[in-house]
Amino acid sequence: MKIITCNNCDFEFEGKFCPNCSQSQLANYRLNFKGVISEFFDTIFNFDKGLWYTFWNLLKQPHFVAQNFIEGKRKRFTSPVKYFVISTIVQALVAYLFLSDSTNIPTTEFFFLSEETNQNIRYWGELMTFDYPVILGIISTLVWTILVYILFRKSNYNFTELLVSSLYFYGTIFILINLISIAYKPLTNDNLPMSLVSFIGFAYMTFAYFHFFKRVNFVWRVIKIIIVFFGLFIFRMLVFPLILDGLFPIN
Repeated sequence: MKIITCNNCDFEFEGKFCPNCSQSQLANYRLNFKGVISEFFDTIFNFDKGLWYTFWNLLKQPHFVAQNFIEGKRKRFTSPVKYFVISTIVQALVAYLFLSDSTNIPTTEFFFLSEETNQNIRYWGELMTFDYPVILGIISTLVWTILVYILFRKSNYNFTELLVSSLYFYGTIFILINLISIAYKPLTNDNLPMSLVSFIGFAYMTFAYFHFFKRVNFVWRVIKIIIVFFGLFIFRMLVFPLILDGLFPIN
């Protein structure tokens, strides 16, 4: 087999990847379209460390993926930032290609607010859900992580480590829901009901964090997870729309 000198670290090796820095031997050759496309699909579908391998393991045992990455066992999994970015791109593409505007998102009437303010809240909720789902997802992920950090601050995880878990878990929800939406739309000619979207998100997050915080007392684990969901609900349905309404008045 031909001996190759790695362009990245000058290490001599045989095979497809440099054992010193892990760069592909394809990087030693001039860029061409076929090579770029091949590397893209290898990154996405590679069974050992690709996106779908990470996604599949996050479906089966989400705590395992997050804890392994936090503990430094990162080689086999797509990084959380890359995973989240890809999942938001998938979400944006699906929203553009398959989803239509609808009024089936959940709304709440707040008795202590005027009818005009309630209408503005509904407007911002629909706008962010259908027109800016990526921005809403990023903000929701950060808020979720803050709530988890506050309630599970004695779990020995710092904020960055909890953010890693949130990126993995939220990214998985994005991909899972959009895959289901692609199948649901042609069958019903309608969007996936938001009640079902909420249920899938709640069920997955409960499953993921229930195992992720397994050292926390069982009862307190359940209570804190419910509080986090309630806190995120209040933020998305009330606080965030009110902030947008204050910054960008409709009238």
